[in-house]
Amino acid sequence: MRSSPLLPLATLVIPAAPALADITPIPAFVGELREPVFHPTFLITNRIPFFGGAADMVSYNGTSTVVHLISGSTFAGDPVTPRTGTHILGVTQGPMILEFHTPLRRFGAYFNNNSGVSNASAEFFAGASSLGTRTVVTPAPGNVWTWNGWESDTPITRMVITGQGTLNGFLWTDDLEGSTIPAPEALTLPMTGMGLTAARRSRAKR
Repeated sequence: MRSSPLLPLATLVIPAAPALADITPIPAFVGELREPVFHPTFLITNRIPFFGGAADMVSYNGTSTVVHLISGSTFAGDPVTPRTGTHILGVTQGPMILEFHTPLRRFGAYFNNNSGVSNASAEFFAGASSLGTRTVVTPAPGNVWTWNGWESDTPITRMVITGQGTLNGFLWTDDLEGSTIPAPEALTLPMTGMGLTAARRSRAKR
């Protein structure tokens, strides 16, 4: 019986899956991109810009008019009113898509939810590559605004936020914050490490 020759090594190599980003929860911060959701009117459409046009909230399929800039929601008898200011920004059918034309290292917002089921999931992207998924804490019911913020070591270009309740939507945001740079403490950590190393070397020479 003739044995088959071994396959060339190159054909046996299985490509490694792309590495996920380090996405960590962070407390409320003030970014250089801010959206307090103060507006003189209301709007219901498929895409609404925020952060002064540096980002868009987009409907789940890009065409359905389910993105709302409104003064409040009373769906299912569970009212959601603005945390501050005049309006709330969200979707009645999910997932909610956030597109960042300026890639962000940090993003956060206050979330509210009258879908009937608490919490949502947020998947982060850099281009077409998924960076990972995190939980969005947003209790329902009760008109409770809850901060959710994250920092990523890979700049984020898009987020897909999927609710757990009615139509995967009825998710609302207010007081959104974004930043293209990491938190100040993250910037100083490498320098701190270098300083400690230099100090040890200096002591060793004495």
